[in-house]
Amino acid sequence: MAGELVLVLFVWGMVAFAVAIDASRRGHHGGFWAVLTLFTGPFGALLYGLVALVTNGRPDDGPEPEPEPIRVCPACSSEHDDSSNYCGECGAELGSEHERPVGRRLMTGSRRYCNNCRSEVGREADTCPSCGAVF
Repeated sequence: MAGELVLVLFVWGMVAFAVAIDASRRGHHGGFWAVLTLFTGPFGALLYGLVALVTNGRPDDGPEPEPEPIRVCPACSSEHDDSSNYCGECGAELGSEHERPVGRRLMTGSRRYCNNCRSEVGREADTCPSCGAVF
């Protein structure tokens, strides 16, 4: 009897863990759904399944605005969002080839992605290695 109870608890814990992973991948709060599923049993897993189906796996934030380009000085790496042709820090000339999009790091689980090109970026990265977006 005790062995069967331990097995059921183990399996249900794995279901809650799977729900948490899936929720994190879809942009929902994985910890919340894991705790809800763990404590409410099949009701929590069913509720999460309905939420995942209705939201189609993505939070509804609306369309992402097109990022404004920013100029990055090739000499001192300072960022300039104005239309000046010279760096205010070191005086180097800025041209259109120095324009880079402004980006954000998107986080899914332990991985981070650039919102412009969806390439994986490091935790400490200041720019995207693929598209050059500035974070």
